[in-house]
Amino acid sequence: MISRTGPLCLRCGVTFAKLRVHVSSYTVEKETFSAHGQVWPDGQVKKEWMKIPNEENPILLFGRLALWLGLVTWGVKFMFTPVSGEGFNQSYMHLINLPFHEAWHVIFSLFGRFIQVLGGTLGQLLIPLIVSVSFLLRSNYFAMSVGLWWLGQSFMDIAPYIDDARAGQLMLLGGVTGSEVVDYHE
Repeated sequence: MISRTGPLCLRCGVTFAKLRVHVSSYTVEKETFSAHGQVWPDGQVKKEWMKIPNEENPILLFGRLALWLGLVTWGVKFMFTPVSGEGFNQSYMHLINLPFHEAWHVIFSLFGRFIQVLGGTLGQLLIPLIVSVSFLLRSNYFAMSVGLWWLGQSFMDIAPYIDDARAGQLMLLGGVTGSEVVDYHE
């Protein structure tokens, strides 16, 4: 039943609009009321909970689309860059990945030499994965997709180092190649 002040409970006469409830909906005699006083017939609640809200701001939607298309284009460019070339090291994303890579070498040094060496690459992949999962848990799928793009780009960023692992000819951060200094290359 609906009164002037909002829906009423037919059993006890309480006006739901006057209650401060912390649940999103409750059912009274075949009608479901939201916390905002809307009346939904049974079965409609699930549709309302599952509904993905429309993007209210078209400028924001266009901006996200433009950013996503830019990242896809940039990702395709990465895919066609030769692994043995210097294209990855000259990328802006390499400058973002590099501090994470080097920091995780230091963090994982607590667990021995093998984990320290592995830790740079592992940490470089771990950070975008954590970012993606955290946005997934918050249901921000656009930000999650950007995090997954970053994870894929991080895999491509480590490809030249994997390719050079045996030869040791790639110039490293210290200004030497892996073959010039013993136990320097990953």
